[in-house]
Amino acid sequence: MLLNTIEKAQQLHPREEARHRIEHAGVAAPDLIERMKSLNVIPTPNPAFLYDYGDGYVKNYGVRANYIYPLNTYQNAGIPAAIASDSPVTDFDPLRGIYTAVTRKSSSGEVIGEENRVSLLEAIRMYTLNGAYASFEENIKGSIEPGKLADLILLDRSIVQAGIDELLEAEVEWTMIDGEMVYTNSKIGTRV
Repeated sequence: MLLNTIEKAQQLHPREEARHRIEHAGVAAPDLIERMKSLNVIPTPNPAFLYDYGDGYVKNYGVRANYIYPLNTYQNAGIPAAIASDSPVTDFDPLRGIYTAVTRKSSSGEVIGEENRVSLLEAIRMYTLNGAYASFEENIKGSIEPGKLADLILLDRSIVQAGIDELLEAEVEWTMIDGEMVYTNSKIGTRV
């Protein structure tokens, strides 16, 4: 129904580079994914839901749970999905979302929809570059480049070199927004 609405809006009021977003876009059949691509729709899935509620999804939806938040399917279709948390419904911690995007594990450890896993770097991209693209801000944020906002965090470990299960244990050492330090972990200094 939403894709029909977006399609009709584009017919009545065409816009080049329209990037209509679908928040959650939790379950999407292959025909809907093709329509998303043709309409340049940006899904904003919340993989942390699988961590928090995945066991219930399996119980209530059965095999359909494997296709909830189909990140790899979006990626294979060339759709730049932008991951979000939907806090306070789930934990706002992006590391939990990244962990779940990579492992597709619920909090009990059950793997749900293994075929929709993405790599660590792909999950990070979905949070950063794709998130900026979804909000038409790719020229000012989403990557570390001269002239872009310095919105950065420093973690207590390299998540690229650490084991995937360490993602849930990683802590933020400091946070910078637009080049200004706004948070420092009390273990290394005082809060700004």
